[in-house]
Amino acid sequence: MDRFDTELFIDEVEKRPAIWDIQCDDYSNKIIKNRAWQELVEIFGNCEDTVEKKNILSTQLQKKWKNIRDCYNKEYKKEKTTPSGSGARKGARYMYFSRLSFLQNCVSNKDTTTNIEEQNERQSEETSELNANATEATEIRPPKRKKTQVPEEKIAVLIEKSIESRKHFQNELQENSITKQDDDKLFCLSLYKELIKVPENRRLATKIELLQVIQKDKAYHPCSLQYSADDTYVLARNSIQARKDILLHLDHLLLFRHRHHRNLVLALSPLQL
Repeated sequence: MDRFDTELFIDEVEKRPAIWDIQCDDYSNKIIKNRAWQELVEIFGNCEDTVEKKNILSTQLQKKWKNIRDCYNKEYKKEKTTPSGSGARKGARYMYFSRLSFLQNCVSNKDTTTNIEEQNERQSEETSELNANATEATEIRPPKRKKTQVPEEKIAVLIEKSIESRKHFQNELQENSITKQDDDKLFCLSLYKELIKVPENRRLATKIELLQVIQKDKAYHPCSLQYSADDTYVLARNSIQARKDILLHLDHLLLFRHRHHRNLVLALSPLQL
């Protein structure tokens, strides 16, 4: 507010009794009073000013008028308390005192005037501040939702149940795997005891024949096929038959070994005699 024209400001305020005349009906009308201040803003402000700047200027003008009015009230009191012609007055008179003579009737009852004007002035300033805050608020943010916290005991129980379920699942997989593998594994181990009884010169041929029997049985049920219940029964029966064939073949080998051993003994008997 550099180079502010105070005399023009006083002239414009005088034209608007709603601002200063407590005896005027418009003085207590907030709408008319705010409109009067907006008119002063348009006079002393710039057309290009934003709404925020205009609200700030309105607050500044109201404070300036309060300061001018208080100076006049102080000077008026001083004039009343100083006896006329006594020469006891000290200091210069307030420079705008004569120009503000239209306020004389308003300050005859100082206490009432001061209280009413200060109250209305305070309301005007609060209205201006609210308007300034309204222009700054560009959006209304919704309240943040509070995060629901799960009790630690519930978390511990959930973790424990998850671990138990995982262990149970792993145990079932392990049991099923053992059940499926045990029969075949035991059968193969049983063949080892019979295989070492075969003579070494026939052992390789025996292994080849065993592999041929297994390969023949595999031809009946490739792994990529899917079978019904009847097909599963047939495959199981063929598998059992294949095991019997292997055992029968081992029996034949053992019988061959026994006969070979007996012939060898008979062949060596005359030599011993």
